[in-house]
Order: sequence, then structure tokens, then C-alpha cells
Amino acid sequence: MSLHSRTDYTKGALDESAVAEGPWALLEQWVKEAVDAGISDPTAFTLNTLDAEGFPHGRIVLLRDTR
Repeated sequence: MSLHSRTDYTKGALDESAVAEGPWALLEQWVKEAVDAGISDPTAFTLNTLDAEGFPHGRIVLLRDTR
């Protein structure tokens, strides 16, 4: 498989001034952009946490609401 045939998912960097309104406003913007772009499952995301020993664990969850 050629690496050149892979999809590039890079969108850009986080603009810290965009977080000034708070993380929830930024999250709502990202979800709206995903919906507008026709992304399948635009509310699906990976939630990662660390256990007591510091090992990461990730799971896919669906965002239902931001309120």
C-alpha cells in the first residue's frame, strides 16, 4: 500500500484564542463543522483516561448534548 494513497485527516492547529469563549463553545463549533461537512457519526469521539497505574484507556462514545 502506498502511503500517498492514504487520506490526510490533518485539519490544522488549535488556535488558543478560539478557546477564549470556553471549551464547550469550541466543542459545539467542531460538531457543527463535522455535521456541515457530512461526516458520518459527527458526535462520535474517543474518550481517553488513565488508570491508577498511569496506563491509558480509550473508548469510543457518542456525544448526546453539550448542555
